[in-house]
Amino acid sequence: SSFVNGSPGFVDNGIDLNILRITEVLAYTDGAEQIEIFNATDNPLDLGGWFISNDPAELARYQIPAGTTLSAGGYLVLTGNEHFGGQFNLADGGGTVTIASPDATGDIAGFVLSQPYAATQLNQSQGVITTSDAQQYFVPLQASTFGEPNSAAWVGDVVIGEISYAPTDGDAYIELQNRTDTDLQLGTPAEPALTWNVTGSVQFSIPAGTVVSANGRLLIVATDPAEFRTVHGVPADVAVLGPFAGTFGNEAGDILLTQPSTSSPTAHLVVDRVHYLATAPWPLEPATGLASMIREPLAGFGSDPANWLTGRAPGTPGTANLPADVTPPTIPNSIVWSAASGPAVRLSWTAATDDETGVMAYRVYRDGVELSEVSGTEFVDSTVSLPSHYDYQVSAVNSQGIESPLSEHTLAGLLAIESVASRFANQIDVTFSSELDRDGAELITNYQVPGVQILAARLASNQRTVVLTTSELVLDDVHELIVSDLVGVDGSVLPPAYVQLFSYREGVPGITVEGIKFTTQTMRSLAD
Repeated sequence: SSFVNGSPGFVDNGIDLNILRITEVLAYTDGAEQIEIFNATDNPLDLGGWFISNDPAELARYQIPAGTTLSAGGYLVLTGNEHFGGQFNLADGGGTVTIASPDATGDIAGFVLSQPYAATQLNQSQGVITTSDAQQYFVPLQASTFGEPNSAAWVGDVVIGEISYAPTDGDAYIELQNRTDTDLQLGTPAEPALTWNVTGSVQFSIPAGTVVSANGRLLIVATDPAEFRTVHGVPADVAVLGPFAGTFGNEAGDILLTQPSTSSPTAHLVVDRVHYLATAPWPLEPATGLASMIREPLAGFGSDPANWLTGRAPGTPGTANLPADVTPPTIPNSIVWSAASGPAVRLSWTAATDDETGVMAYRVYRDGVELSEVSGTEFVDSTVSLPSHYDYQVSAVNSQGIESPLSEHTLAGLLAIESVASRFANQIDVTFSSELDRDGAELITNYQVPGVQILAARLASNQRTVVLTTSELVLDDVHELIVSDLVGVDGSVLPPAYVQLFSYREGVPGITVEGIKFTTQTMRSLAD
């Protein structure tokens, strides 16, 4: 209920908490304490008789004088010297300010607003700021602006600069960064109990006297610090502390960095706070475990998603924070193919470039389907068959896993020998799977039969059969025909040193080999 004693017997819709806001408080000061109240409506408000207190259990400690009017969109500033100082004081190390509305008789009717406040530096006010995603926080401010819109949030010299909260390897970490050009000591060894602390979703007390070098970094990790340093290659001049207690939230988390406050022996000043979500507009990739999130700029308020980016995968613990590479590499080009023994298709291409994270690999596609991923600029496809035609494309992938568009299509075709016939002692008929280029087909140096001389080569009228005139073949012997450098009119190529076995059988009307394979194994004649 919005009312002090509840609302028994009737529906309590509450008081509109948006009509008034406590927008700024100055508690820890060597001057006058101050409370700022803002009228969020379009109409003036009569605040005469309303109550202000520093204790939710005693709401009526100070009553605003009758006749006090707060203009539409205006501010009312109450000070300890002129208003509430005789009734209460604001606690230096943090407390609560309340506003309660009166009833018709002047008694307390409703509890309108309660605003907690925390410890600050001396003479530093704190107030409401609104983030880019319309969330409001009551935090220390860069400057006091009583009676005017609030200044920006104050940001400490040491901030949370990188967070890896859901890494796939379990090595979660927080990276603190010194924003100044001077070494900063976090606490003093002379007072070991007065430590800087990480609180919230995870907890860790930083040993008093720990130094963060000028513009340097400090890591607080979930695992063994020495092992973390080794695995992630953390520079020797970066301290690695841990392990911390607690766990990050994979959907949301709240991380606070605090330091001892001079306002109270037990108070801690929130130096920085990151209240993050795993949903937009916060970076989405860190929740997948594939990247960290980094703060940019460091001077931006820690709980504003506008100040956070997806970091370079998988993270940069102890080194310069770099944003994720969101642009693909250039497209590989100048793809060249050739037929290889096996049979196989050999591909090569010009290296792609990626100025941000470099090219990690290339993906080879055949007929639109990814075939393989390789690190270099060559690939041999040994899964081909004869005869065949294939369509190849290549893409480049950077170290962030971002893939370039596919290259232009490169068409590769492989010829095959369909049959070899030898019906005469000085003639071999070789039939191929496609029509042949005449110049290569009739070049006798493209054919070899060990122990036999090739005297002539003639392309038959069907353009697929080559008639070889030879020295005399030995009856019943198994001969080896080796064919090289033949090209089809469609651009297809015969694999190099293509070997086919055949036999000359007098009176046998030819030898036809079905289901040709590239082989060096002895094949039996059909006449056997």
